[in-house]
Amino acid sequence: MARPALTLARWDLIGKQSVLAIVPARGGSRAIPRKNLAELAGMPLIQWTFNAALASAYIDGLVISTDDREVKSLGLQQGIDVLDRPQDLAGDMTTAAEVIAHAITATEHTGILVYLQPTSPLRTTDDIDQSLDLLVSGDAQGVVSVTEVAENPEWMYRLSTTDSVLEPIVPNHAAFRRQDLPRTVRLNGAVYCAPTELLMPDGNFFRLRLAGFEMPASRSIDIDEPADLELARQRVEGRG
Repeated sequence: MARPALTLARWDLIGKQSVLAIVPARGGSRAIPRKNLAELAGMPLIQWTFNAALASAYIDGLVISTDDREVKSLGLQQGIDVLDRPQDLAGDMTTAAEVIAHAITATEHTGILVYLQPTSPLRTTDDIDQSLDLLVSGDAQGVVSVTEVAENPEWMYRLSTTDSVLEPIVPNHAAFRRQDLPRTVRLNGAVYCAPTELLMPDGNFFRLRLAGFEMPASRSIDIDEPADLELARQRVEGRG
C-alpha cells in the first residue's frame, strides 16, 4: 500500500515506526447476519473502516483478519493484505486479544499496532491519527477511544434477583449532586493502538496503562444490533 504524503513533522512525531492496522472481520454474526458486509450508505460496512485507514497519515500497512471469502475478496480488490483466520479463532467466543495476538505472530510486525473494528463506521481518519499522536506524545502505553456518558457510576445500583435489594456499584458512595460528579466516559470500540511489543504475548490492551482519546457520541456508534445499523444510516443521511 502506498504511503500518503507526510509532512516531516508528522513522520518524525510517530518516531519513524511502522504502523500496522488490523481489521478483524469474521464471517459469522448473530444479531445482523453477514454484518461486516451489511450496506451502509451504498457501501459494505467494512469499507468505511478501510477508507479511514487507507487515508491515514501514519498507517503504512493494513491487514484484514478474516475467515470469510467475500470479505477477503473485497480487501484483495483494493490491494489490502489478508490474514486467513483459523476456524478456532472465528467463533462467537473468540476475544479481540486472541485475534490481535494471532495477527502479531502471523505478520511478525514490529512497531505500532492499530486495531480497527468494522463495527465503528463513523470513526474518521483524524480519529485514528489523533489517537496515534496521543500515543507517541504522552506517557501511556496504549490509547483507546472513548466517548462521554451521562450516567455516572456513583448513581448506579445492581438490583438483587432474589429480593430486589439495591446494591450500589460504587461501595460506600455518598449522595452526590450532578454538578459535583466527575465526567465519565466509556469505551466506544473505534480505535485501539499500542506498541506491538507491549501487546505480546497475549494481545491484551487492558493490562496496559491506557490513555483515552475522546470522540463525540455522533461518531461513536458501535454496531451490534439492527437498531445500531439503522441509527448509523440516519446519521450518515442526516436524519438523526
